Amino acid sequence: MRANLIYSLLLIFTFGCASTEFHERKYVKENSCPLLNHSKRSQILRIANPKNFPKTRYRMGSTHKIEKSTDCSRFVHEIYRRAGLKYNFMTTNQLKSSSQFLRIRESEAKPGDLMLFRGHVGIIASDGKIISATKSKINGSSITKMSKESFRSIRGKRIALRYRCDSTENRLASYEKE
Repeated sequence: MRANLIYSLLLIFTFGCASTEFHERKYVKENSCPLLNHSKRSQILRIANPKNFPKTRYRMGSTHKIEKSTDCSRFVHEIYRRAGLKYNFMTTNQLKSSSQFLRIRESEAKPGDLMLFRGHVGIIASDGKIISATKSKINGSSITKMSKESFRSIRGKRIALRYRCDSTENRLASYEKE
């Protein structure tokens, strides 16, 4: 009798733990999309610092590590990936219409947001300059920090984009809630 009671309690505690573990995994899944908060923005800027890429060459369509060679789209994609902000790789033109980014006014843009120019993309730095892979080398690297005015605008405008969660992750999380 006593053995049955102990066995029953052990089963209850075991299933209780499994149930809690399931809910914890589900919670992590639902919140797997990181926010672009101040901490994440600082992390993006630390990773994208041109000093971290002293000998990077500009090469369109490069498949090497960005420390060796890259173009602007791949540089931005890799910096975001290293900061834990995942999105499908896109060219500069594809970024404009992506559901993974929210189009915002240039005046609302913050450090870590993206800035699109004609055929070019970069990361907005804390001083308002743009960190990007460019064809011109400064101090031996194509990863530079330049003023916005150095890049050609798109029909007289610069387009600012803010990262938002991947829509696939959001659908999956909302499906699991049901």
